[in-house]
Amino acid sequence: MGLVETRTTIGLVKALDEMLKNADVVYEGRYKVGYFLTACVVRGETGAVETALDVARRTAGQYGELVAAYAIPFPYDNMEARLPHA
Repeated sequence: MGLVETRTTIGLVKALDEMLKNADVVYEGRYKVGYFLTACVVRGETGAVETALDVARRTAGQYGELVAAYAIPFPYDNMEARLPHA
């Protein structure tokens, strides 16, 4: 599972678009993280998620919007179900 946080939706949408084009990952949803932060979650094989996050870092960085990108290789059992959408 991979998580990307940005300051605006534009940076997130551009990053997500590039992630889906360049890696075999599935979009889980977009979530409001804080007052100014938005995150999206993708799922896939560990290698595919790492590739997607590398692409997201570059793309969101071009817009100056990247806050964080994390790979969670073995999520806890209670995270295996789809996350609730905001």
